[in-house]
Amino acid sequence: MKESMQLQYNSATASGKWPSHEECPDFETMTKGFMAKCNKVSYDVMRLFALSLGMEDTEWFTKANDIDKADSMSTLRCIHYHDTHGVASPPGHWRAGYLLKPTNRC
Repeated sequence: MKESMQLQYNSATASGKWPSHEECPDFETMTKGFMAKCNKVSYDVMRLFALSLGMEDTEWFTKANDIDKADSMSTLRCIHYHDTHGVASPPGHWRAGYLLKPTNRC
């Protein structure tokens, strides 16, 4: 069992879908701050890819994934897996990484 929430920083598809300040004070502000920090790390990784590929424009990937653009589809996916230690999954339910039967293959 898992809970999942996908958030988009500035996408037109996210417009009007943030909880109001009355419903959840500072949620949008705090979440967007966290997303901006995550985005900075991802930009650093994208620059490393560009450098490793020998690209002249080391900002090529960052420009293509600019979260400030209205058509940006960059998403922060937050997943919470509930503790099921010692509890068998009900028949027909699968968890991430579930194997039907163990294998001896490497």
